[in-house]
Amino acid sequence: MQEKTRFDLVLFDSPHHAISFEQKAKAMNLGGRLIPVPRILSLSCGMCYRSHIKDRGLLKSFINNEDVKFQKIVENFEMM
Repeated sequence: MQEKTRFDLVLFDSPHHAISFEQKAKAMNLGGRLIPVPRILSLSCGMCYRSHIKDRGLLKSFINNEDVKFQKIVENFEMM
């Protein structure tokens, strides 16, 4: 059985916002990626940005310093 790992997830209102976020995050080498939103969290646009908890400081700094649009951040979400 696979062990569960915790991640920070950034949810979006639209696929456009998710793709734009990922492109800017890649340019800044944040190391996360887009994944399908777990249904338990939302049925919003269908995509979220998954980031390792160890990169939370970088993620929050990126969000504060860049012009990015997002719905909310879910911290410590447990996934396989």
